[in-house]
Amino acid sequence: MRRATLFFCALLALPTLLPMRPAQESLVASDPVFLALRQIRPSEEHAAVEHLELRRDAGQLTFHRGTLYFLTPVNGRVLGAVFLGEGTFTLSPPHEVERQFLAHFAGQGELRETFEEAILYFTDRTYEELREQLSIVQAPPAKPILDRFREHQRVVRRRLKQGLEFRLLADLYAPHREGFFLAFLKGKMHPKLVFGVDPLGFAPSLPSAEEVGLASYEETTEGIWALFHRAAESAADAEAEDHREYDLTRYRLQVRLDRGGRLTVTAEVTFVPRQPHLRVIRFALFPMLRVEHAWDAQRRPLPFLQADEEEGDALAVIFPDPLPVGVPRTVIFDYSGSGAVRLSGPGNYILVPEARATWYPNNWQMPFGDRAIFEVAFTIPRDLTIVATGRRHDLTPETSLWTSEWPTAVAGFNVGLFRARQRTEDDFTIEVYTNPTEPDEIRRVQLLAERLEQQGVRLELPLGSLTTSGLAESTLAEAANALRIFARYFGPNPYGRLALSQQPAAFFGQSWPMLVYLPYTAFLDGTQRRALGLPVRFSEFTDVVGAHEIAHQWWGHIVSWTTYRDQWMSEGFSDFAAALYLQFAFHADPERRLRRFLDFWRSQRELITQKALLGVNRRHLEPYRIGPLILGARLNTGRTSGAYERLVYAKGAFVLHMLRMMLRDPRAPLGQGDDRFIALMHEFTRTYAHRAASTRDFQRLVEKYMTPEMDLDGNRSLDWFFRQWVYGTALPHYTLQYRLRPAPDGRHHLWLKITQSRVPEDFQMLVPVYLDDGRGKLTRLGVATLRGNGAAETEVTLAARPERVLLNAFEDVLCTKEEKVLK
Repeated sequence: MRRATLFFCALLALPTLLPMRPAQESLVASDPVFLALRQIRPSEEHAAVEHLELRRDAGQLTFHRGTLYFLTPVNGRVLGAVFLGEGTFTLSPPHEVERQFLAHFAGQGELRETFEEAILYFTDRTYEELREQLSIVQAPPAKPILDRFREHQRVVRRRLKQGLEFRLLADLYAPHREGFFLAFLKGKMHPKLVFGVDPLGFAPSLPSAEEVGLASYEETTEGIWALFHRAAESAADAEAEDHREYDLTRYRLQVRLDRGGRLTVTAEVTFVPRQPHLRVIRFALFPMLRVEHAWDAQRRPLPFLQADEEEGDALAVIFPDPLPVGVPRTVIFDYSGSGAVRLSGPGNYILVPEARATWYPNNWQMPFGDRAIFEVAFTIPRDLTIVATGRRHDLTPETSLWTSEWPTAVAGFNVGLFRARQRTEDDFTIEVYTNPTEPDEIRRVQLLAERLEQQGVRLELPLGSLTTSGLAESTLAEAANALRIFARYFGPNPYGRLALSQQPAAFFGQSWPMLVYLPYTAFLDGTQRRALGLPVRFSEFTDVVGAHEIAHQWWGHIVSWTTYRDQWMSEGFSDFAAALYLQFAFHADPERRLRRFLDFWRSQRELITQKALLGVNRRHLEPYRIGPLILGARLNTGRTSGAYERLVYAKGAFVLHMLRMMLRDPRAPLGQGDDRFIALMHEFTRTYAHRAASTRDFQRLVEKYMTPEMDLDGNRSLDWFFRQWVYGTALPHYTLQYRLRPAPDGRHHLWLKITQSRVPEDFQMLVPVYLDDGRGKLTRLGVATLRGNGAAETEVTLAARPERVLLNAFEDVLCTKEEKVLK
């Protein structure tokens, strides 16, 4: 997804569940376990505590002195406790990357926090462990204790939208599986901390299988501070882990959309249980879509639970018996509601971004990435046009069926009073959908301008039609060019079609399989954008947003990412692809294309290296220092928001650009000599088509195609490169010094020295040197291998005097640099 500005909020888990529909209220109310969980509170059972230690993996809670109040039992089990008093929590992450990131919040790589309140939830053996060490007494809890717990529940349900009752219910109905532990800590320095160890993953929807985590929900530090696997697991086992409770396999959706944007859906969802003992099957559904009925495949009613609209997107059904592993099961839902599709001016509709992965019941642990086959039938008003993921089969003038030939990570649609244009080349169809009427956002600008003119304010702006249809043909041509370039570099696109559709949103685009949502500003010319008050530099966004989103057909859909630590390969590779588009198709003039290509990489470098106002408090920070690429979405926290796009997008793109520049034939002009790189990317796409790939998977393939020059450690491994650029935060500074002097026979002596600095001593890099002849031709002179904070110098004789000697002329290496000519 390409945005002019990107914000991210990491959710820790699913929201709390509430019975909502009178039609099945008796089914929900008949579940006494769920009702008891909703009514849980501190009980009469409590104990005085002094110097009690409770260790969970890398975290340790020490209760120095105070009182521990156990929660009321549910189904014969105590599932939580409230501690008031004085305690200390310590956490030392096992990995250096996590320690460095934790230091942004704790000031050092280990957290030591004094707390005055701890609210614990558990389905492991915590209660038994505590009870063995305490002397339990019975007395009603005081009202202030009950009030504090009720306020905590309100925050967890409404603010954090954590489905704790839901999570507890799942374990109570599967008593043989491993339990979890979760602690909410009111610290003196950090008053809103959450620490947990969960075998399903601390933050599974990132997606992540890592079980141990620490997070904050205080505004200025909000985010996941540390996340890692349990100490008992080996690195190999941890990398292969997949904690999903089930695997989605097929959807059959009957969707009716009325003119006001209301959806009415019957969803038939087929899944395969992956874990034993499951009775509670959870989904994620956009909160404004309300479920009315749930059945199994034989149309027998199933009890269902759905979160209140203000408490999140959780939906669940309860099966009467545990489901056998590996045996497909089907659930059928009837649901409807407004809000997922919003009207935005006459004939302009938008499937709101928050609903794009959850307008149908999705996997709560992996709302993007659990691939399934989709069959979706849409019925809409006759004068509207719908475009969706999959291949279209018209059934009636109002109804169309859309089917996917391959399992896809997500499904979506766009609808409006569209005008469609299309072209077919080499059995691949490209479609462009624009709307002849203005979105509300444009209409508001027009009305404001008209009022100002009526008041005597003269505006030299085009106040007539600002519709988007005028650039549809050029958008079609640009898409065709982008698809040709990407097919050449990344391999064939198997989908056979791509639709680019206008959405009434100005500042971001998004790509679903076979369907791209483009901002309406991408269809406006420069004069129209100026009329809307958009800055001239906004073209830097609109120049690439289409190519970036088209590239997601390869990076995100044909090949998806395994966990959030690998998402840089989706956004970064797509940004890299946008640069390819600028290099080969931005303009008919090759010199102008080259300038725009190099400007793109300079702009990316500035995003990464220059101080920017980041976080809630808008502090000046250097983005590259915040964390490595493998932190993915976690890079955006209350203290560092804005870092995600500057790193996952820009630095991720630079990683692939650096690999391309090292793999290319240095004797060929730029734009040629990419055969080795192209072969690598084709094999990567072919090997991982229609499934997820990890960073390790990509590294192994790059090593297959690496040149002898890249083998800096002499072991046919690129650990050195990925350790520095993907798992690390170092960024080198280079100083080039050179001197040119005449030599006999009309030749010239060149002495040069390259110094690498501001890096760890084990940092190493290949740094190319170019000669500029002053007539637009750049020739690579050679490459320097630099290690640590050191220098390399050489002297060569040249046949002709160059105009300049350049370092990284094509932004070959992500760095800062200076060049000095010596007399």
